[in-house]
Amino acid sequence: EKSYHLLRQAMEKTQMCALGQLVMRQKNHLALMFPRGDYIVVELLRYPHSIIQAHEAPYLKKDPKQFKIPKKELDMAVQLIKTMQGQWNPEEYGDNYYEEVMELINKKIKGKKVHVAKEVSKTSAEASNVRDIMPLLRKSLEAKKQKSKREAPSKKRA
Repeated sequence: EKSYHLLRQAMEKTQMCALGQLVMRQKNHLALMFPRGDYIVVELLRYPHSIIQAHEAPYLKKDPKQFKIPKKELDMAVQLIKTMQGQWNPEEYGDNYYEEVMELINKKIKGKKVHVAKEVSKTSAEASNVRDIMPLLRKSLEAKKQKSKREAPSKKRA
C-alpha cells in the first residue's frame, strides 16, 4: 500500500506521468500512468501504426454540414438510443474472452479436442463495413418493440 501512495504522491509532486508497456490479451499495449486525486490512472494508448490521420478516414473527408440528415432518420436514431438507455449494471457485462479461453483450457485438461477458428467470422467482417445504417436502425427498433411486447406483463380480466 505504501509504495502505491509513494508513487502517486511523487508523480503528483513532480507533475510527471509514466509511460510503459503492458501485455493484455497476448498483445503489447502502450500505457500512460498518471495521478488523479487519490488514485493512479492507467490509460491505454495506441502505437503509431494503428493510428490513421483524419485525411485517411473516408468518413471524415467530407464536411459534416453537407450531410442533410432527414428528420425521420434522426428521430429513429434518437429513439433507438433512448430505448437502449438504462441503469449501469456491471453484472450484465463479462469478459467473454477470458471465459472462452478458460472454457478451452478446461476442455484441454479433460483431454477433449479444441477447435480454434483462424478466420474472422463473416458477420464481424460485414458489421465493420456498414454503408446504410437505416435498415439496421429499423431492425434494431423492431427487435426492441418485439422484446418489449414479450416482456410486458399480461393483463388478466376478471
